[in-house]
Amino acid sequence: TWQTWVEISDATADQLGVKEGDILRIESSKDSIRAVAYPSPAVPPDTISIPFGQGRKHGSEYATDRNGSESSNVMDILETTTVSGTGSLAWAGTRVRVTKTGDSVSISKLEGNVRAEEIGILPAEDIIKTIAPENA
Repeated sequence: TWQTWVEISDATADQLGVKEGDILRIESSKDSIRAVAYPSPAVPPDTISIPFGQGRKHGSEYATDRNGSESSNVMDILETTTVSGTGSLAWAGTRVRVTKTGDSVSISKLEGNVRAEEIGILPAEDIIKTIAPENA
């Protein structure tokens, strides 16, 4: 099944001792949810990202009635800070505390066992090499 996941920076995950698949408790001043850790180099340090769309109360049997380690609704923890003049929820307007629960699961994912990594840092990692026409 597809679990609710939380993307967390590699650096923050290392700092907290979090590994891919660890079940994390994400707590705001409003409430708390559980989500599966997905460390990623694309997330800035000290930031987490949880996609909308999980934790449904209505829908097919595959989308509802799953336990909290599988499906949590991020809206449960978002504070109701709004953008002046629009009434929209403020992005990055909720501070949270992240703790490990001690549980871990396998993550459903499409990229298999090859993890996203930063590339192009080492000379051997050049993807495209540009050369002048006279040197071709």
